[in-house]
Amino acid sequence: MKRLIIFLLICLLIFTSCSVTNTKSSSNTDYKVKKIESNHFLYIIDVTRNDSTFRVISPKENFDESFEKIKVGRKYPLNLLQLYPNEFVVGKDNEAKGKPKDFIDINKKTHYKLYIASNLNGLYISDIIKDTEELIKKFGVFTFFCDACKKKKYSYILYMK
Repeated sequence: MKRLIIFLLICLLIFTSCSVTNTKSSSNTDYKVKKIESNHFLYIIDVTRNDSTFRVISPKENFDESFEKIKVGRKYPLNLLQLYPNEFVVGKDNEAKGKPKDFIDINKKTHYKLYIASNLNGLYISDIIKDTEELIKKFGVFTFFCDACKKKKYSYILYMK
């Protein structure tokens, strides 16, 4: 009887371990584009999924326009990567001197986070997936205390490295 119980437990363990699937899916998740803004060197795109808003940045790049251009109100499969906060993008203001930079609003609505999409080139969805490490290392973000700002204590500046 003891051998039978041990045998059954081993069989159960083998069958359950075989049925485990990979939770990191390579497929993209659909996000609805709510707003697209731009500054002199990048696009700032707010997308939603369920009840969460994600602030996504995409550098302005020359890209093959045969790919689909994203539009407000439509859903797209985006492969989002968290850009900020991230140890690779925490920068200093002296690093940003002479480089393309701009203020960026990271707020409670966007959970104080900033994202990039590895399959987004400018405003075009691409089949070409960019190298995530290279993509993240292109940017720097630094914060500074802003006592003159009415609603925010801290402001964020995003720059290209």
